[in-house]
Amino acid sequence: CTVFGVSRWESNDFALKLSRGATGRKEYVAVEGAAHGHTGFALSASDDPEKERLFGPLIPNVKRIPLDAGALHKAVTDKTAAVIVEPVQSDGGLKIPPAGFLKEARRACDRHGAVLIIDEGQTGLGRTGKLFACEYEGVTPDIITISKGMGGTVFPITATVFTTKLNRFMLTHPLIHLSTFGGADLGCIVAMEALTVITKNKLWENAAAQGALLLDALKTVASAHPDRFKEARGIGLLCGIEAVSADVAASFTKNLASNGVIALPTAGNPAVVRFTPPIDIQREDMDAIIDRIKKSV
Repeated sequence: CTVFGVSRWESNDFALKLSRGATGRKEYVAVEGAAHGHTGFALSASDDPEKERLFGPLIPNVKRIPLDAGALHKAVTDKTAAVIVEPVQSDGGLKIPPAGFLKEARRACDRHGAVLIIDEGQTGLGRTGKLFACEYEGVTPDIITISKGMGGTVFPITATVFTTKLNRFMLTHPLIHLSTFGGADLGCIVAMEALTVITKNKLWENAAAQGALLLDALKTVASAHPDRFKEARGIGLLCGIEAVSADVAASFTKNLASNGVIALPTAGNPAVVRFTPPIDIQREDMDAIIDRIKKSV
């Protein structure tokens, strides 16, 4: 079942609301460094002390845990409405959960009757080398939120996709979430075409291949310049390089821009410079980007 929206934040807001309504519980478990959006429920599940200082108090009853399976199992109880997690913390500094973390989240939710929400807003629709990043661990969430790639950069449209079990609550409470422009005719036409292009051409395979080249180049840069960079990390075409400081990262991004490559420090860790080329990028363009990255160091 699907409810459409126009922003990633809106799709996560609805996912969190739906989990409370369907379970009758009030607690959430979220992850340190998470970034789920800038509106009510989504912001409350995010780890953003500055916005909490400016706009708090936020929605209560959110337990925040490190990316650790032991902490996860301790936090999830029979009072937990949902666990919400990103397969990769894109805004949080390109943090990738340890292997098995999503499986443990699935296991904890099943044990306590909680809802597993996987936020694929920045990782979904091919960017990480799979259609959805949760496929790497073979995990099926109760709710998945999809956004960035869905409108093909042409139209703002997002989706919150959930199980038929959760839809039972929606059938009796159909107006718990409304979106002024969500599911607009034009948006749905654009989304259908974008999904067709992605799936017909299996663009996640291209993202995996081109991303491997990009990550290898970033790792080479990091190892060659330990005075400026700590490490490179990423998956598919969601890659980053961590500088020794935010100032070095800022200087690097300026050099990149002057060489025609747009990359930005991540909000959660400004020492990490993130690269997100289009998932249909071709080898010639990737080679050019890699050459310019090396020149920008």
